[in-house]
Amino acid sequence: MSPDYDEAVGRCEGTGVGNGSLVKRAWAVSVLATLVVLAGCSQNGGENRSGSDRTVRPSGGADSTTTVSSRPSTTTATTVAPTTTTTVPPPPEVRALDLRRTPFRLLCPDGPVRVSAGAGGQSASGRVTLESFDITYAELTGDGQEDALVAATCVLDQGNAYVASIAVVRSETAGPVQVGDPVEGFDPVVVGGRPVVTRSVYADDDPRCCPSATAYVPLSLAGGSWREGGGGTPPSTGDRATTTGLGPLRIGTSFAELAGAVGETVEVSDPAESDGSCVYVSVSSLGDRVHGLGGAGRLRSLEVDDSAIRTQSGLGIGSTEVEVQAAFPGKILVEPHEYTDGHYLLFRPNDGSGAVVFETDGITVTRYRLGDPAFATALEGCA
Repeated sequence: MSPDYDEAVGRCEGTGVGNGSLVKRAWAVSVLATLVVLAGCSQNGGENRSGSDRTVRPSGGADSTTTVSSRPSTTTATTVAPTTTTTVPPPPEVRALDLRRTPFRLLCPDGPVRVSAGAGGQSASGRVTLESFDITYAELTGDGQEDALVAATCVLDQGNAYVASIAVVRSETAGPVQVGDPVEGFDPVVVGGRPVVTRSVYADDDPRCCPSATAYVPLSLAGGSWREGGGGTPPSTGDRATTTGLGPLRIGTSFAELAGAVGETVEVSDPAESDGSCVYVSVSSLGDRVHGLGGAGRLRSLEVDDSAIRTQSGLGIGSTEVEVQAAFPGKILVEPHEYTDGHYLLFRPNDGSGAVVFETDGITVTRYRLGDPAFATALEGCA
């Protein structure tokens, strides 16, 4: 028997082949068997040269198999398109714009027209010109950027008619853009990020030169348009009256600031033609329940005629003189009433912040005034 044959058979099968008389035939058969066995060994137990998957049977049993892949891994390359970043320059600051040469839509005697302060301030039709053109800068539209509040007076060429209006302008990349329509008014003031405009109020018999009242009108931006009111806290009967005011109605506040604080129109009249030294002040939502006196452009005192509005101490219309005395023991100055059998009960705090005057019919309070002592103690208002 060939040693190579024994070695090959022994490595694969672990058995030998016996001697026989037909040695050559046995040898040939053995060689053939060896080739078959080697082919089987290569297929089942040797290395898989083709690179295909092969199955390895672990010792746990014939039914337990694990598939091991010998194929090289294939990675698919993904091409990502480059990202193009476009940098949009921010708009210039509104203060850097030449607004005097920018045409704005303003109110004029012949209707809203586009007119600019440059080139003589004429409109395209040449019928109107700008008599005044003033700019105030403040943040007005809620975008965090400063805007321009333009106030202009538009007059006919003949000069016998005029209209004052304002326009709000913001800066965009393409240039200045007007926000909303123009609004009638003059002398705008910014209160709490909102414009307050002044308007003349004419009674039926007032001449054109001399309106009998002035209105301070707060404006708020809604849906891209300017509307009257909003943005403040209207006074209510739940507010407590003190020597310094009633809720948002603070003594010493300018009329424009007052309108912005309450978010509604404040009207000021001067029937005595005092040139503003003593005027009557009213807030539309309060009607006749609360009246104010003003001077030098500011609120000076309030007169309360509503029993629901009480002082910080709970006093008000209907309180007795005894209750007023008990609330401020030893601090009430009593004087006879000028026109009735009642009294004036005057209280002034130690810090000198103001005064409260309770008017009585001799038993109970009929009305009371508070604020600056010079105005709160005025018996007949501005008369």
